[in-house]
Amino acid sequence: MEGSAPRCRRFRGTLFVALVRSILLAILACSGSEASPDRLCIFDFDETLWIRATNSVAEEARRVVRACVRSGYEIAIATVNPFPLNVRRVLQEEISEALFPTELLLSPAFQFGRRNKTVAMNLILQYYGMQDTPECAVLFDDNELANKRHADATGVQWILVDETIGITMEDFDRAEQKLDRFCP
Repeated sequence: MEGSAPRCRRFRGTLFVALVRSILLAILACSGSEASPDRLCIFDFDETLWIRATNSVAEEARRVVRACVRSGYEIAIATVNPFPLNVRRVLQEEISEALFPTELLLSPAFQFGRRNKTVAMNLILQYYGMQDTPECAVLFDDNELANKRHADATGVQWILVDETIGITMEDFDRAEQKLDRFCP
């Protein structure tokens, strides 16, 4: 019985954080405010946050996601990876559950298994109320040939990530420069 107490406390703590976040989101949603986020970071998963060749999180992935959040940006995932449970596990356990809470990963901000990222990004933009300001969102992705055209089609800014090392703070700095230049 005593051996299960830490697990119960951790579970209750996770539930408490999720409950508080849900309440805050509900209050904001019901406050009558039509405000949408100013900026949005959309991350690809494979070869951007997660490097398959090394079977590990990209070295600077946590720092970049934290930098987006600390800068006041919302975050989202647009991946063709068809295994959402595996992606969620990596995002929460190996990057940070605080950065990728369950509510986010059960919302339209988490798009998986779609080869057509135009559809995924439009759903994400709609979720955040940013259909009129897609230039204030940035997609970090390693596959220029397959995915840059989807960013262009939606009006979302594009940052090419080196697939061998994944996302870096240099990528985040380039994104901020683009957003500063194109986002009103």
